[in-house]
Amino acid sequence: MESHHKRIRPSNGEVYIVDDDPEVRKTLRSILTSHGLTIQTFDSAESFLQTDQISNPACAIVDIKLPGMNGIDLQQQLHSNHTE
Repeated sequence: MESHHKRIRPSNGEVYIVDDDPEVRKTLRSILTSHGLTIQTFDSAESFLQTDQISNPACAIVDIKLPGMNGIDLQQQLHSNHTE
């Protein structure tokens, strides 16, 4: 039987994980790096915004319920900064 699953291919972009739960960050990092992706993790929206290493293109996996700035507010901030 033919498999319809395709292997994720790394691109020039990175995947950013923003979650206050260290176990979630660790698990997602493990899964995604096993597919050859470059991962950076952050424990808050504020720490993510403070980094000067955000590259484009990129993907962000963001927890909606973060302490301080939540995931929705982070998305709005990125949108207003034209970082989409």
